[in-house]
Amino acid sequence: MSSPAALAKRKARLSVVAPSWLTEHRITPPEPLADYLVRSALIEQCLPTNRHLTLLWAPGGFGKTTVLADCYRLLQERGIPTAWLRLDNDGPSGLDTYLSFTFERAGLDVLEPLRREGANFQSKFNRTDFLLRALAAEPGPWVLLLDELERLQNPESVELLNLLVRTAPPNLHLAVACRELPGGFDITPMTFKGAARIFSAGELRFSRQEIERFLGGVLPSAELAAVVSTSAGWPIELHVRRSVSGKPAIEQRHIVRKVVWNWVEARLWYALGDEDREFLLDVGLFDYVDAELLDDVLGGRNLLDRFHALSGVSGLIEPFPGHDRKVWRLHSLIRDHCANRRRRESPQRYRTIHRRIAIALARRVEIVAAMRHAVEASDATLAGEILLKVGGLSYWGVQGPDRLLAVDRYLLQEAIDQFPLLLLIRMMAQAASGRVLEARRNLAAASALVAESGDDEVLQNYWVALRGLIVQRGCEPVGSGLFRETVEAARRVAEVPGVHPILRYGGEYWVCLEHNLKAEFAAALERRARAREWLGDRYPYATLAMNFQMGQIAMARGRVREATVWYRAGIRTARRNFLNDFGLVALGEILMRELNLECNGLPGADECDRIVRESWQAGTQLASYAAACGVAVDIALHTRDTAHAMAILEESIENAYRHELPAFERFLGGLCVGVLAAAGQVDRAERRWHVYGLPDAQSACLDLKNQSWREMEALSLARLRLCILRGEFDDGRRLLLDLLALADRRELRRTSVRGMALAVVLEEAAGDRAAAVRHLTAFLELFAKTGYGWALVREGQPVVAVLKELIDACPDTSIVTSARSLLTKVEGK
Repeated sequence: MSSPAALAKRKARLSVVAPSWLTEHRITPPEPLADYLVRSALIEQCLPTNRHLTLLWAPGGFGKTTVLADCYRLLQERGIPTAWLRLDNDGPSGLDTYLSFTFERAGLDVLEPLRREGANFQSKFNRTDFLLRALAAEPGPWVLLLDELERLQNPESVELLNLLVRTAPPNLHLAVACRELPGGFDITPMTFKGAARIFSAGELRFSRQEIERFLGGVLPSAELAAVVSTSAGWPIELHVRRSVSGKPAIEQRHIVRKVVWNWVEARLWYALGDEDREFLLDVGLFDYVDAELLDDVLGGRNLLDRFHALSGVSGLIEPFPGHDRKVWRLHSLIRDHCANRRRRESPQRYRTIHRRIAIALARRVEIVAAMRHAVEASDATLAGEILLKVGGLSYWGVQGPDRLLAVDRYLLQEAIDQFPLLLLIRMMAQAASGRVLEARRNLAAASALVAESGDDEVLQNYWVALRGLIVQRGCEPVGSGLFRETVEAARRVAEVPGVHPILRYGGEYWVCLEHNLKAEFAAALERRARAREWLGDRYPYATLAMNFQMGQIAMARGRVREATVWYRAGIRTARRNFLNDFGLVALGEILMRELNLECNGLPGADECDRIVRESWQAGTQLASYAAACGVAVDIALHTRDTAHAMAILEESIENAYRHELPAFERFLGGLCVGVLAAAGQVDRAERRWHVYGLPDAQSACLDLKNQSWREMEALSLARLRLCILRGEFDDGRRLLLDLLALADRRELRRTSVRGMALAVVLEEAAGDRAAAVRHLTAFLELFAKTGYGWALVREGQPVVAVLKELIDACPDTSIVTSARSLLTKVEGK
């Protein structure tokens, strides 16, 4: 049982609110039905905390979900944190997402390892990796309950579950309910270790005593014996028997002789007239029903009352979890049967009802579900129309990339051929999910489409939004033709009256990004203010993306408190909308970690193997890639050695090359040369400089017209280290003077402190201790304003003697105090 402190902490976490689009019933156990029977002895046997893996494996109708839900309620009573997830035909990304969120809902801080240890994005399933690490740090037991495992058909999703079972920490207890095991799901290791128990139909059947209690104890002994014999304790059959108890006994006996699908065909249909059967077949196509939806789609009045009054069905209607009891659905066994029968016997009716459901859900702005029903209706055109009517790409801007990826699943080529605008949405989904190369391959076709559109302003604006994402996610150089054309087009969108606010906001965002990358911070802040005029803070995804931009600007300017406020605001928004874009949540944590490192928030040596790396599959932007890799390399140098840092860089360079991220490749080239030069490996450093095609002229290193400030900083500092290593001190001084002047003009205080730290190293290497002390004094004065001390600490031994001399000679006590603090950290390095 959890401690009071742990329970209090979990209670605070339970306030996590699901995004509006989240299928709430997936993470909420069903409530007991009216004729619910408590089976205490069985629940105690099935309780997941009794073992590592509990499997409820039986055909439909054996009460597996009910038992699982009973376990959930009992565990909650005992104070054991428990997560619930009803599986569907989820892809690996969707399952990865749902697993994390259901544990968040149960009170687990899934992202705690990211802040504590950094991200290890080498896993195919990043959210689950965080989840397992977060669970391993918890002191007590945690339980995960998975219902309807048989619905999981995607092999990669099954692989994810295998990973969960195989690598789960000892405190995670798993219970799974299924009709059959999906192909590839492997429970053999757990079974051989004695850590698993399988409850089959035999254990789940109602006993004679339970049957008697369930039926009210009113049956004569002989009739009870007959029921026990014919039902074999099958729970769903007993529900049906209760629901048809008013029929003659002969009809009841006829009903209970059937099993499984034969039961559905012979017993359920037996209790219904022709019209009711047709009605039930229609209802079986709905994911859920309420009074308004049912009347709307089937064109009647009070159809929900008719639904509840159907003979033999009442015990098979369940309240829809996550709603009040005004929303209902058929038992999944019946829904599946109805759908299969309707598709087989009345394909036209099957398509008609799905189409009507799609239209009704579209009016409710339940877009993903509406598009799914449209595809079931074999109406790809309708699916495309539904998405276009809610704004197409603006749907992404409002809802976030996860929703865009969800609707992309239901965009068929037929719809794209009919509505060419959907090609841009497909490309946006590709870019948003890190498949920038695929999006780039479609650029020519999309460009021709836009050119043919002539004066189609909507299409032109979508085109700008799409190119902006490709430019950002593809780390396009700021001096490239695509980057410049995109920004100019974004400026035009931002100025055009009548454009959808989210697109106008996007135009301002891309222009703001350009100014940010080029260290034109005043202009960037102006663009942010203009963007807020269009949207305010109404759209969380757009707001947090801009918050992170503002935080990066404050970080570059050395405004730690301001950067912290922006980052934390973005992270809070991201956590409230956790599933909207996991990459943005991780980006916020990475940027905050970079800021902490600049302020000397050094990690422990034991964290080196948990180094921060970015997710190549999800895709992100230059700031995230650069921050993640820069922090990773610094931690490796601090806790390990040059070889370990170079191994990280080599892997990152290979990934950047494979994914065609040119600006990041350039940044990594400068970082690599800087690491080798700092290690005294001049030949390797110079070879790498030429291999990566870095500029020969020092002025080109300082260029902010054709490269970002992060690239400029990395290249200039790497070139400066080469000058120090080769003894070219005058060249180094000239480069340093120009770098500090540029940093001062552009308010790049982070660059200034890094340059000043290297200036100390340069003058000490040149034998000019007095000059080194002057640079150190300037560094400490800026350190007092920014708190950025890591730039000096990372230099290590070369600055120790200079620090000691300043401490002995400087009359300013505040500077001496700062020097002593940094000396302690340098000597402890």
